[in-house]
Amino acid sequence: MEQFNSAQEKYNIIVPNEKFILFVGTSHTFGACSSVNKKSSGPVGKKSRLSYDERYSSIIENELGIKVLALGYPGIDNLGLLQVFNELLRLKVFTHNCKMVI
Repeated sequence: MEQFNSAQEKYNIIVPNEKFILFVGTSHTFGACSSVNKKSSGPVGKKSRLSYDERYSSIIENELGIKVLALGYPGIDNLGLLQVFNELLRLKVFTHNCKMVI
């Protein structure tokens, strides 16, 4: 895996050296999108982050057998997501190994 650090040190991501799917999104991608259920850690009724195995990106990774790079930013707006994509372009994350972006 290659590690990329932006000049502003906003992002510190590890990009797989093999085929992968890139997930970019908000709190849902991060895993902090709903009240905790019985399987999640933390008190019931309080917002908490889902465990890695409970997140959609992890389920896709396991079902398809392909690595996932999940970048979730709780509270980010569309302009912020556009900036994330611009930064990913600058960091050359979209290589031949990136097979899908969700």
